Amino acid sequence: MERAHLQKYVRETESVISAARQVRNALGRDPALVETAVDMLEQAASHHEHQGAQSRRFMFQALEDPALDVAEKETATEDALVEMLMDLEVANVLIAAGAASGEAGPPVEAKGLDEAVLRLENTMQAVQRSEDKAQATGAHGRRFAPDRDARGPRSIRSKDRAAAVNAYQSMAEEALDHIVKEASAVVTGIVADLKKLDSADVISAISELGQKSELLAGFGRLIRQGLDKIQKVIDGLVALLGAGNLKKVREQVGELWSRISEDGAIAGALRFVFGVDGTRRLVEETLRSDGLSHAQLDAASGELLALMDRFGSNMEIAARITKGITVSGSLLALIAVPQVTLVAASAYAMVLGGVVLLGLDYADSGRIFQRTRGVGRITIDLRSANGQTNGSAGR
Repeated sequence: MERAHLQKYVRETESVISAARQVRNALGRDPALVETAVDMLEQAASHHEHQGAQSRRFMFQALEDPALDVAEKETATEDALVEMLMDLEVANVLIAAGAASGEAGPPVEAKGLDEAVLRLENTMQAVQRSEDKAQATGAHGRRFAPDRDARGPRSIRSKDRAAAVNAYQSMAEEALDHIVKEASAVVTGIVADLKKLDSADVISAISELGQKSELLAGFGRLIRQGLDKIQKVIDGLVALLGAGNLKKVREQVGELWSRISEDGAIAGALRFVFGVDGTRRLVEETLRSDGLSHAQLDAASGELLALMDRFGSNMEIAARITKGITVSGSLLALIAVPQVTLVAASAYAMVLGGVVLLGLDYADSGRIFQRTRGVGRITIDLRSANGQTNGSAGR
């Protein structure tokens, strides 16, 4: 799949960072210099959004393209999450720059702008390193964990069939535990932030998950651009989930929130929502078959290793998006944006929906997303291969 769209997007992000630094350097000096720097940042942000819109369109079309294989759709899903993260961080730069330049009243301290620019720059550099490595090697490593780069199935060699069965059993159990653990880390952060908000806003955000919300206008141009960018992130998460999946996701997120609110057991709630016990039973039933080959089992174990790596990468990005929403909420509260808690709750709820959908797909592919070969799908394919073998033997 062509990568040029993401590379162009990264270049436009560099322009936003450069323009934001010019705003920072102009603060406290001649108002005309500040105005000129704000003009440049506004223009850079407009170019960034234009490229972002093209890139989003390309990626979401790719996700719906039946001709693309699972590996390409996995990459497109992660690319979409990365762009949403960077869009959110660009939004925070714009809001912080607007606040520091006096768009919402007396100028606020520039510390928020400095921190927002640094976060965006660090994210952009991590993405650029990953893209450079992908071009050189053809493999997509974890963008924010360069020491864990595996992206495809790894070689597993058991000494005999019995050992291969045991290895797959252990690997499947480890994969399911890993999915719950990685998702729990993200959800724990989201829940902690949601509990700081008005409970009515949280319930409203979950019940209306995926519905269009209007962020209030009435601020200066950079802040308006930032608010529009946040809305684009929320819209992007809706598109990633898929309009046809929203009702199911809304139900699952509501169930998850209800269970967590009841006893606070996040891991247990995720295991239930992801259907982990059902996938475990599928694994146990499949491994009772005598027809599974040594080679098939080892190959499937290798797939599970790669699956854990991919899911961890997606959760790293989701955690960074969560942090970005927290920063957005703080900046918007600083300039007294009305309904800021509802805006934040809606954004958190969308990330929660993304985590739920990814967890369902990776734990037991085929339920909703069908954009990866999850533990369930890999196991089902073992069973299918066995059925074909038995059928061939009988003829």
